[in-house]
Amino acid sequence: MQVKKSYQEVGAASADKWSIELDQLNILLTTSPTTAYWPIGADGEIYTVPAKLIYGLASGAKALNQAAFTLHYGDIRHAAIGLAGYVTYLAVGTWTGNSTPEGVEEARGRRDLRLADPGTYG
Repeated sequence: MQVKKSYQEVGAASADKWSIELDQLNILLTTSPTTAYWPIGADGEIYTVPAKLIYGLASGAKALNQAAFTLHYGDIRHAAIGLAGYVTYLAVGTWTGNSTPEGVEEARGRRDLRLADPGTYG
């Protein structure tokens, strides 16, 4: 996880933006492919964004060979979730990508894993 503070001033007319160091992003993804960034808006709102998404945005912007990449709020506004929602997902075990009771039971290790049955993951 990486926390980033917006470099927009409170009350400014433009949207939040954050500087993402690409070497650091690569290290985080190598360490944990499910890692996330917590960009903090100028108003104090904390967003949670998958690091893989940020990597994809940097790649699409042809910025992977640069030292840093500027992440704009408009790039993440539909994919970001609030910190409270993210912590809830972690606590319930829905990081499996499935919030059905069967998926949660599987994440808890209380269910046989049946890779041959694609219907298991609803």
